[in-house]
Order: sequence, then structure tokens, then C-alpha cells
Amino acid sequence: MDKLNRALDVALTIVAAPAGYGKSTALGEWYLGLDRGLVDAAWLTVDESDDDPILFANHLISAIDHGIGELNGTLRASIDFKLDIDLRATATSIINATEKTNRHVVLLIDDLHAVSNPDVLSLIGLLANSGSQKLHLLLSSRTQPNIRLAKLRALGEVLELGLRDLRFDRDESRNFLVLSAPDAVSDEVADQVFAHTEGWPVGLKLAALSFSHDNRPALAQLLPATGLGVAEFLRDEVLVRLPARIAEFVLDAGVIGEFSAELCDTVLDRNDSAALIEELESLQMFISRVGQPGWFRFHQLFSDAVAAMAARSAPERKSDLHRRAANWFEERGYPGRALRHAFLAGNPVDSAEVLNRVSHQLVQSGRDGTLMRYASALPQELLLDYPEIQLDRVYALTLTWQFSEANRILRDVRSTLMNAQRTAKWIESGRDLPRILRKQIYCEMQLAILRDEMVRAEALARQWLAMDGGYSFYDDAVSQTSLIYAQREQFNCQAIAASGRAREIFVNNGNRWGTIWHDCIIGAGYSQIGQLDRARIIYEGSLETALEVIGRENPVTAIPALHLAELLYEQNEVERARELVEEFLPLSTRIGLVDQLVAGYQTKVRLAALESTNAALRALDEGLEISVAREFDRLNAFLVADRIRILAAAGETAEVRRIGIVNNLSAGLETFYPAKGQTTAAAARAFAAAHLALVDNNLGGAEMLLRRWLRFLDDNGCTRFGIRFGLLLAHVQIVMGEAKPAHRTLRTALQLGAKGRFVRSFVDANPAVKVQIEQMALSSAGADLDLLTYHNQVVTAFGSKAAKAPNSTIDIDELGGQYDALNDRESEILLMISTGMMNSQIAEEAGLTLGTVKWYLQQIYGKLGVNRRSEAVFKARQLGLIA
Repeated sequence: MDKLNRALDVALTIVAAPAGYGKSTALGEWYLGLDRGLVDAAWLTVDESDDDPILFANHLISAIDHGIGELNGTLRASIDFKLDIDLRATATSIINATEKTNRHVVLLIDDLHAVSNPDVLSLIGLLANSGSQKLHLLLSSRTQPNIRLAKLRALGEVLELGLRDLRFDRDESRNFLVLSAPDAVSDEVADQVFAHTEGWPVGLKLAALSFSHDNRPALAQLLPATGLGVAEFLRDEVLVRLPARIAEFVLDAGVIGEFSAELCDTVLDRNDSAALIEELESLQMFISRVGQPGWFRFHQLFSDAVAAMAARSAPERKSDLHRRAANWFEERGYPGRALRHAFLAGNPVDSAEVLNRVSHQLVQSGRDGTLMRYASALPQELLLDYPEIQLDRVYALTLTWQFSEANRILRDVRSTLMNAQRTAKWIESGRDLPRILRKQIYCEMQLAILRDEMVRAEALARQWLAMDGGYSFYDDAVSQTSLIYAQREQFNCQAIAASGRAREIFVNNGNRWGTIWHDCIIGAGYSQIGQLDRARIIYEGSLETALEVIGRENPVTAIPALHLAELLYEQNEVERARELVEEFLPLSTRIGLVDQLVAGYQTKVRLAALESTNAALRALDEGLEISVAREFDRLNAFLVADRIRILAAAGETAEVRRIGIVNNLSAGLETFYPAKGQTTAAAARAFAAAHLALVDNNLGGAEMLLRRWLRFLDDNGCTRFGIRFGLLLAHVQIVMGEAKPAHRTLRTALQLGAKGRFVRSFVDANPAVKVQIEQMALSSAGADLDLLTYHNQVVTAFGSKAAKAPNSTIDIDELGGQYDALNDRESEILLMISTGMMNSQIAEEAGLTLGTVKWYLQQIYGKLGVNRRSEAVFKARQLGLIA
């Protein structure tokens, strides 16, 4: 106790010793003695079910809620979400919440050896290494926990108690035995017991229970080093001395594990379990209360010994008890416990039947780890007869982006469904084959949606919605929303207006996760058609729901947050956009849709570009790494397009060409023309190809490509893409010297932008394009007041003096700058003079005569409308021809 009292001076206390050394007893005594006026404390005893990270997080939060009144409910939002729990975020939530109490907080986790999942141990390591001066973690385990301790040890923040601290010395052993059986223990007997048990507390307890006036136990069995003979000792020296009804109950309840009176009455077919449990408590027969009120378990060593005895003496009885316990737990909605007992019963077919009945419940409640663990314990050949288990595995793997494994299992299911003999067997056994087929299509659809395979996703969604058979409200709403999503990514936003039906299903059934997911898909649709204000309302509502339901640290909250960040950046609310990206982008790389990654990384790149080109390239590297690792083609396409745009603006033409070759963007431009069935990824590739053509001085090809896309986007009402393609087309037209077409294109882009008040698309445009926008003269006769106001807003956002509309139209020719296109050689020489090379150096480098260089310079001056080298460089930079 003296040593444990130092636990409040360090971050981590570890009590590690083999079974039976009183770890829980010592910690329990210390825990109960804490001054609750000064210290808050919570206790969690873990078992094998806690190897599921989601269950562990739930149990840990529940223990904190129960033990620390001030935090009751505060942390619930971080785990009351049934898709995924980010354990790092959960740890952060716990640390932040405990810091806010401004008191010392003790979290005690007992029996940690029962879990080995690295995610669970990582969460505990994060708590231990939090650096908080208020949070103190105490761990009890039979082995040293596998968490990072080097730094904590170096800082003196680890207190460790082991076998040496917990075992009884000779005097303690004698005193304990005398207190336990004062009439039966002489000093000589006490010394014999100590010699045989080596101070092992549970051995001393067993000896004390067995003592009588005329009999001495076989002490040689009680060796702590091996635990050999404990079962026999219990049988011969302890249980034999109990009344038969109690001994029988102990044997059966010990097999079950955790038990309640109601469970025992049902499973053991008796009606006196409550009285027997009370009697065992009075006898201190290794029984302790756990978890919910009315639930108990025996000491693990005692329980193991009893189970071993039952396995040898009555294996059929043991199997039957587990089978009946599995049924009891399943009927009461405890799938995890039901599975544990079903598998302990030892019949793989029975186990598979139970898993088949509860697998969907496990997935819906977010307990994917439990499903995966038990499914992997079944023979592969047996699993082929349970396609619904396999499909639930596919669904769970898909949601967490484990696409390769999901695909592998789906291939097995497809192959099995093609086996007429096996499907006939299913039908004969009463399986609902149409339901299985419908579930298969649903899983295929979800995999296509999450992998961003939108053409396939649309076909599968239509197929699923057309199939007969029962389905849940959730599946129906998901399929409707998935269809809208797949169509939107193919530039068809017509169904967005009818999206309310699917949302109503989510709302009416209280599925708030569904509304978050649905709203982000629909909000992106409104953004695509240029209705930014409506999209913003949807995103802000979705983010508010996410924060309320699951908290800031959950990756699902990142989905609406990053969509909102992209929109805020477009509306020139740069700092708020930056805050959202910095907070939520790191959370977004495990679950969700490709949408949020595209929104998040494109916004991060644009924010970084405000700092420097190198910062933008670093952000691109980060996003591209994820796109390759996850095989997200759309994210890759958009980020490659951004990289080419940024490098082209920086004058890195050689690197632009290299990236074009690596990404197959150097083919004929006609291959990038818009066509039915293409997705927004195709638009991103076309955008990149147009930039590459501009760098290669293929201006006619770039103009044709961009015109075709602009017409296609206009036909489909895709305003957001239309603005970006319009601005790039205007850039090409300016370089070609087509000032009037450029003016018309920019006017069209402004008209599109005015609908949703787009700002940053124009602010981030090429400098030559911005100059033309600033110089545009929109007359009150030729433009409506809304467009005039919007043009003024855009020019003001440039940081320039606001434009003023003249009373009469100014001819476009008065704007100047009708520049002819430069050919390849002129572009090369222009780049050389921008680096300060003299004419003689240019001649040597390019293999030209000095006279030829001078002739080319005159051609360049004439096309740019200038008279000197410095003016040519300045004008070329304005036009975006060089960096």
C-alpha cells in the first residue's frame, strides 16, 4: 500500500505478476481507500471480449462515465457511433476530458493480459504517454504490457510492482493462516505451507480453505511456479468439503465464466442460484462481483481449474453448458457473449449457425473485430456454406477501406453462388437464396461506391432497387443515396432535387450517421451545380450533427468538415477553411468517401500555395501518397492536375512534361474529350492535359479540348467545373492573342460564378487572366446589376481597387493585348532571356547565329506589343507564359 500510494506522483503504475498473487485484491484495497474529495477514479476489468477495439473503447468510456460523475456522458459521443472508432481520437477525448476536471484522475485497468490487440494496447500507450499531470494510469497484468515505456522510464514516470512486492513472507503467511483457521494452524504447519507455496497468496488461500482439525492437505501440489495440481487440490481438498449442492453449482458456474443468478437458473435448470451465490460470497470462495449489478465471476485461476476438471470428468456436460449459455445470451441481445460460449462448446457447425444469426447485428453495431475474429476461427470450407457471414465481412471491410480483402471474399461468394449443387443444398436447408443474392448486390454496390467506381456503382444501385425481396429502411436509403452519388460523379445532378426521400428515411428512423453521410453527398451535388449557399447550409448542419453525435475527434466528423472547408475557401473565408483542414484532414484517411479526401487535399494544396510553391508541392506529395496506397483514382487525378497547374505556373516545363508522360497525359488531346459514362476524374485529367498542351504550345488543341468540356459542363449544369475550365480556356485564348474570345469566355465564367458567389477560383487564376478581368468594362446596359456587383466583388478580392462600370460600352480592342501565339523556338528564347542570358549565350545554347537570335527577339517583341527585353519578360509573366 505504501508503494501504491506513489501512483499519484507518476503517469503509469504497472502491477505485473503471475496468477494468484493478489494483484486485483491489492489494487482494489488501494482504490477503495482513495480520497474521492481529491481524486476521481474509474476501474475497468477486461476480458477476452475486449480484444475487440470498439468493445474496449466502449467499456473504458462506460467505466469512466460510471466512476467519474463529473464526466458522466461527456465522452459518450466519442463511442456512440456504429461505424468506426478512431482509438487515437478516443484517447485524445479521454485526456482532454480528464484535464478539464482540474483534479487528479485515476484510470485502473485490471487483467490487461486478457487482450493482445495492438490497437487496444496502442490506445493504452497513448493514455500513458499523454504528458498530463492529472491523469494516472494503473495497469494490472500477468505479463508486462506491450506498450512504449522507454520515455516514461527515462522521465521517472513509471512505478512498477511485481512478484517480489506481492508474495507473502514467512510472517505474513503465518498471520494469514492463523486469521483464516485459528484452531487448525500451528507454527509448524504454517511454516510447511509457506515452504510449499513460497508465499503464493492463492496457494495460501487454498490451504486455509482445506484445513480441518483432523486432516492436512497435500501441500506439495501447491507450487506457484507451475500451478500443477491446483485442479486436483481444489477437487480433493476444497470442493469435496463443500455441501454437494454448492460444489455442483461451483463446477457448473466455473465453466460458464461470468454469470448471474438468472443465467444460472436457466442454463443449469435450477431456481436457487441467487441463494447459492450469496452463500459462496459469505464463504469467500474466490467469487467477486463484476460489471453490471448482479453479475459475478470466480478468480481466473479457480475458474480455469474448475473448467479443467469439468473437461476431464464430464466433457459433454461442459459443452452443453456453453451451448445453453450461448442461446441465453443470443436471446437477450448479447452477440459477443453468445459467440464466446458457442465456440467454447466445440461444435464448428453450431458455432457457424450462431455467427450466421448475429453477424449482421455485429456489423450494424460496429463490432467488426468480433465478427472477423470468430469468422477466421471457422474452417474455410465451412464458411462457404454461410454466404451471409461472408457478405457481412465484406461490408465491414469495405467501410474501413480494406478493399483487397473485401474483393477476395466477394470472389469466393460469387464462385460459390455459381455452384448449383451448393445452392440447391442451401435451398433445401431453408436458406433464402433471393435474400442472399440481394445482399451480394448490395455489398458489391457499397464496394464500388467506396472505391469510387461510379459507373459500376450506378448499375448495381439500379439493380438492387429493382430486385424483389425484403430489405431494411437503412439499406433502401443507402441505395437511393448511392445512386444519386454515382450519377453526380458522372455529371448528372438531376436526381439531387429528389434526395429528400432518402434523407427522410434516415431521419424518421433515428439514423443520424445516415443523415451525415447523405447530406455530404447531396451538399457536394449542390456545390457542383453552383448553389454554394445551399451547400453551405447542408454542410454546416451536417457538421453540427456530427459534433453533437460523435464529437470532434471521430473520423466521420471530418467528412462534413472538409467539404465545408473547401466551400469556405472558395468563398474566400481562408482562415476558417485553414482551421478546419488542419484539424480534420489528419482524421480523414481511414473511412468515408473519396469526396472528403479530394475536398480536403485540394483545399490544403491551395492554402499551402498561398505560402509558397514548395509548400503546395509538399501537400500534394502527402495526398498523392494516400491516393496510391488506397488506389483512389479520382483523388490521384485531381492532385496530378493540381501539380501540373502549379509547376506550369512556376515555369517548370520539363517537370510538367515528365509528369504528363508518367500519367499518360501526352496522348492525343482528342482522347480527353468528354463522353457519356465519364466521371469527374476524367475532367481532372482533361484539365491536366490542357495545361500540358499549353506548356507545349499546342494552343489550338488545348482550346478545342477546353471548348468541348465547357459545352459539356454547361449542358449538364456543372457550374463549378465550368468556371475552372472557362478560366483556363481564357488563359489559352489570351496566349493565342484572341482577346475578344477571351473576353467573352471570362464574361461567361463570371456569369457562372455570380450564381454561387465563387471567389477563389478567380483569385487563384493565372495572372494574365486576372489582369483581363480587372480591365473588363461591363456597361450597365450590357450587364445586369448583379453581375456588375459580382465583378466588383471579384476584383476587390484580387486586392485591387474595385472596378467601376462605365456609362457606355468600351470596345474590347481598347483593352489592348491582342497577342499572337509564340512558336516553340520563341517560347524557348523567351524563357532564356527571363533568366538573364545575353544574346551571345542564347545563340550558343540554342545553336543559332547572333543575328538569328536578334530576329527572334523582334518577333517576340512584336507579338507581345513591347520594345525591350525587360518589358517582354514582364508581359510574359503577366500572361503566365513564364514564372
